[in-house]
Amino acid sequence: MGCICDHYTIVVDPGPETDPCEDCLNVSSSVVGCPNSIGPCGETGTIQLTTNCVAPTWSIVYHDPAFENVAIDGDGTLTYDTVEGEATPNTYYDIIYKVTCGDEEFVGLGVIGTAKICIKNLCSGVNCDEGEVCDECTGLCGPAGINLQLNIV
Repeated sequence: MGCICDHYTIVVDPGPETDPCEDCLNVSSSVVGCPNSIGPCGETGTIQLTTNCVAPTWSIVYHDPAFENVAIDGDGTLTYDTVEGEATPNTYYDIIYKVTCGDEEFVGLGVIGTAKICIKNLCSGVNCDEGEVCDECTGLCGPAGINLQLNIV
């Protein structure tokens, strides 16, 4: 059983009864699968982050262009909106965040976490009638667009 704790990376070799990393600053990382996620066109998602820091300060380090309005409140709730035209269904995108600790045990220490979020395909399982297509923003069928492109040869 062992733990590498450099306050940026924690690697745990599971042991039988105790957590060898209990003295390390921890932050959760999350993966949101496609079926449990949000659509690609301006929908808002939330993830509850956790840390063992008593007085955390949260900050966003990076987020993919598929997201905007990315923020973390004082309780560790990560919120984000998908960007139409940037968020592609069935694709994973990242939000990287940092928690810096202000309590006595971990004062001034910080650790990085990642949320890996898949964009839900709202058209999955939708069968449209002939001449209709599924709108990826709503998951509803509608008339297929007309291609008025002119090719001159």
